[in-house]
Amino acid sequence: MRVCLTLFLLLTISAQSQTMNVQEMSKTVTAYFSEPRESIFLHLNKNQALTGEEIWYKGYITERKSRKPFTGTSNVYVSLVNAKGEKISSHVNFADASLFTGRIKIDANLPTGKYYIMAYTNFMNNFEQDESSRFPVFVINPTDGKLFNDAKVNYKNAALSLFPESGKIIADVVNTIGVKLVDCDNKGFSAEGKLKDQDGRELLSFTTNDQGYARFSYRPVAGKNYTVSCMKGSLEYKQQLPYAAADGVVLSVNNHTSPGRAIISLSTNEATLEKHQGEAFTIIVSQLDQLVQIAIPLTELQNQILVKGDYFTDGFNQVRLLDKDLKLAAERVIYKPFGTIKSLEILESTIKNDTLSFRAQAGVPLANLSLSILPAKTTSTGSYFPSSVSLDGFLTEPVQNAEYYLANFNRQKHFELDTYLMCQKPRYRWENITAASPPLKYEFERGLTMKGNINSKLKNPEDHTATLILNGEFIEAPVSAKGEFVYENLMVMDSTATSVSIVDRKGLPTNAPVYFQVLNNKRPFMKSNRETPEDCLLNAIETIVDGKELPGKQQKMIFLDEVAVKYAKTPALTKQFAFGNSMADGYKVTDEAANRYRTLLDFIATQGFVVNSYSGTVDITLARNQGSQQPRPPAIYLDDIQTFDFNMLRTYMFREFDEVYINRNAILGTTAGSIRLYLKKGPRSVKRSNATSQPYMIKEGYQFTGKYKNPLYTDLHSIGFLEYGSIDWVPNINTDDYGYFSIKVPALSQKSFILNIQGITADGQAFTEEKLLTVP
Repeated sequence: MRVCLTLFLLLTISAQSQTMNVQEMSKTVTAYFSEPRESIFLHLNKNQALTGEEIWYKGYITERKSRKPFTGTSNVYVSLVNAKGEKISSHVNFADASLFTGRIKIDANLPTGKYYIMAYTNFMNNFEQDESSRFPVFVINPTDGKLFNDAKVNYKNAALSLFPESGKIIADVVNTIGVKLVDCDNKGFSAEGKLKDQDGRELLSFTTNDQGYARFSYRPVAGKNYTVSCMKGSLEYKQQLPYAAADGVVLSVNNHTSPGRAIISLSTNEATLEKHQGEAFTIIVSQLDQLVQIAIPLTELQNQILVKGDYFTDGFNQVRLLDKDLKLAAERVIYKPFGTIKSLEILESTIKNDTLSFRAQAGVPLANLSLSILPAKTTSTGSYFPSSVSLDGFLTEPVQNAEYYLANFNRQKHFELDTYLMCQKPRYRWENITAASPPLKYEFERGLTMKGNINSKLKNPEDHTATLILNGEFIEAPVSAKGEFVYENLMVMDSTATSVSIVDRKGLPTNAPVYFQVLNNKRPFMKSNRETPEDCLLNAIETIVDGKELPGKQQKMIFLDEVAVKYAKTPALTKQFAFGNSMADGYKVTDEAANRYRTLLDFIATQGFVVNSYSGTVDITLARNQGSQQPRPPAIYLDDIQTFDFNMLRTYMFREFDEVYINRNAILGTTAGSIRLYLKKGPRSVKRSNATSQPYMIKEGYQFTGKYKNPLYTDLHSIGFLEYGSIDWVPNINTDDYGYFSIKVPALSQKSFILNIQGITADGQAFTEEKLLTVP
């Protein structure tokens, strides 16, 4: 009895200790991921361009844990880098409520080849992982007489890699092995494979899919070696499997056979079972800081549990097996499918006067989208936004050809994706997570910082004030004893004209010369460059057979908005590229509009907001809040000054305004949507300074994107234009409560178009679709 009681107490103490250790481990994981992890996705208008052209893009910032749009940063650094990771050009973009736009100029002297557009923030420098994003682009220099064929596989430089399902091979247990057969640029291909033992006997055969992946299962014998080989024509790729360990547990996870549930299996051999009989293992199912713990004792050679699907988070999941000391024994990456999004539906389309008009319904209501319109025979391809938020940010490399796996998702695609993930490395390693939380040395940036210095022997400079006159505002900063002063959180575009005045405490001006510099417009990325071997890419460069393969030489540039004006009757907007407006729907208040809406509140009530006015009190809320049951008010700005007194809006007639910008999808703290109002009387009245001011041109501020402009091709029906040209780029589309939107763009003499549309909702539903539109 005493022995039994002692054993019971020991088991109880052991279980309590295990529980306490698991709780401490959970706190460590939560602490490691306590800070936001930003993720940047770029939608490019096309991913291939001739030298001298521009590649236009729309950027979406999301937070990796929530997958929702992230508004913590306004400064996004975008660079064009070559295959070695060397920076060619760079600039800083202003992110407005998680969204930004920009363009990359392709220098006329760049050689034909593969390049990358890289995007990052200053805050990403805090983490040991490379949190930046890279998107491949292909440059063609006509003077080279060459093309870059990204579809071409470098078979001679391909390699075979093998990945045990749970990280290592255990003897006398059925092990599943992932097979990866790709070239040096990660392009895979189909090949016949075989597994042979050390005596050369063939044990099984398999075939890699078109992406270069396969899996097989075998039962290794301790002390024997096994070899895997794949044949492609006369080329053989061979790799020896590691020797099987005598002690260990194989972790296997299957969530692709039966929707809504997963089978987790622990398999071991006789020697290991005898050694660890009854020991408590812990299974951790996690996505960053979201954890589910499952205790499973090792009691049989085959230990299997059935887990409900809600144990897993949508998208990426990491399943780890921890031993009794909470050390990593095995791990596995799996994917849980998202709910399906309704496909884009073109409701009506016409071409009149070479203008394409269409009305469509996207599967995402109240979303912010971007649209690239390309010729029907385009060879341009794009990245896949859903993969960016659900998989790419959790792996060391983005999913190759993600659309192959995720578009039209079914059980077969799930199985192939599961095989692919078996062969990938997770970005966040267990040894790093359990070591320590990363120290924060780099801050979120909201605006640019300008530092000024008075270049003279000014007496008592600390008794002076420096006033910056920027966009009609007067911004004051104290001058230090060293003659220095700083302005922070400035929203200023590149090449903005401004002026500064230096006055003493009596308000008397001084003409002391001032020197300025922008401090945070060129933040470096502190991680090492990701390189692609140069000899790897040479294989994809091919000689142009004749000049017809490229678009005709560009003679000059035309602005598509000028073409649109030919048919438009509405006066042009003047503030659409001002801060906070680029992602909003702009309205010019014409006489016709002023007659239609008598008061400002009448107009706001027709734009998806609920307006209640009673007893002098005005309440305005978004008619439909994404991800929120509680109605929330919008952020309202009058001549760029936020107003919190909605009651004063009832005094305005609609005719008093010049322009209005509505963004129902803006996420600004506790508000829902934004309304920016500009009076016809001009900018708000400000107190003017009588001091003498010195003019100054701010260089290298935020990039001014402007309206999309398209090269004037010499032949809109040539093979070159149809494969490499671009028709239009619409970076900002806001869908209504039911997903509807309308588009009107130049048709450029085309009848068939590829519509590549991407975007996101406020609650984090990422959307990508490519659709062929043919207009009779």
